[in-house]
Amino acid sequence: MSKASDPGENPRQIPRRGGRPLCLLSALCLPPSVFRLLISSFRLPLSTFCLPLSVLLLAGVPPGSVRAQAALEIMERVDQQARCSSRQYTGSLEVYDRGGKVLRKAWLSRRKGFGGESRSLVRFTSPPEVRGVGLLVLAHRGVPSDQWLYTPAIRRDRRIAPQDRSVRFLGTDFSYEDMQEREVADYQYSLIGEEASGAGSFFKIQAVPNKNLRSQYAYLYVWVDKNLFVVTRTEFYRDKELSKTLAAGKLERIQGIWTALELEMKDLKRGSRTVVRMSDVQYNKFLSDDLFTLRNLRDGDR
Repeated sequence: MSKASDPGENPRQIPRRGGRPLCLLSALCLPPSVFRLLISSFRLPLSTFCLPLSVLLLAGVPPGSVRAQAALEIMERVDQQARCSSRQYTGSLEVYDRGGKVLRKAWLSRRKGFGGESRSLVRFTSPPEVRGVGLLVLAHRGVPSDQWLYTPAIRRDRRIAPQDRSVRFLGTDFSYEDMQEREVADYQYSLIGEEASGAGSFFKIQAVPNKNLRSQYAYLYVWVDKNLFVVTRTEFYRDKELSKTLAAGKLERIQGIWTALELEMKDLKRGSRTVVRMSDVQYNKFLSDDLFTLRNLRDGDR
């Protein structure tokens, strides 16, 4: 879909992009086809094929390249684990201010496609003062998404400019930028190390957004569960200062996809946090293209 396309028209069918198999071992001594055969035949975990750094250095591979290649491979596995043609869920939100006061909200979230060629619509269902408010996001690979916010009280939609994506989304601790889908290729990665805790074992990865995304964040740290390949924690840094954290919990496998049914975003500067609890999660459900248009955003799903 061209970025200049009229969102009121039905966009073309979104292509699905398969995961890209990458591995250090195949780069060093095995043809890619042979390595893919090994993976599919033995179904061994990724860590089985990660060579010690000392061995890779002896093979003449620079440490930075080793960390970048390993991190990219891990994030491709995260992408493959979560890939689906659509997702729909009901979200209940609790927004806590610094003093502990809580506001409760609810929304219906729907997405068609995946990553940088997806379309999504989030519409609030409660409380009454925000019922019907909707956010339409049309993602594009390698560039900022197109976003429109519709407010039924004034019967008007407005486009969210890229420079305004750091603003809080309707009083939550998620910014407009946080509400858009990303591609693995939107970041440059480096494997920082591995960590273990009572919650399990994790890869720690640094992700630096590409400049053309115009992100508010200088870089992120993400923790990936080594067994499930799910991101369980993210730290967001602005100007090298930790700005926000996102924790994912209550993991459940739904239709073959490991899903975090609870998300908690904390804004460290404001001292506030938003908890999102998901229910009625459905993957690969048919969703009409007509849902993801400005016309439907204004009409309220009628």
